[in-house]
Amino acid sequence: MAQDHSCVDCKSGCAARHTEERTAEEIQAGPYLLFAAAAIVLLSLAVRWLV
Repeated sequence: MAQDHSCVDCKSGCAARHTEERTAEEIQAGPYLLFAAAAIVLLSLAVRWLV
């Protein structure tokens, strides 16, 4: 796992904090986030329909 980059140590800017590994982890979380969003919408519709 890559270590966090501190922008104070050098003048490379904040873009250096985003490594390829971190980007890959964010992309891998996408399907789970979409599933959770769909589940929340369906649950709220079910509760609204039952009440």
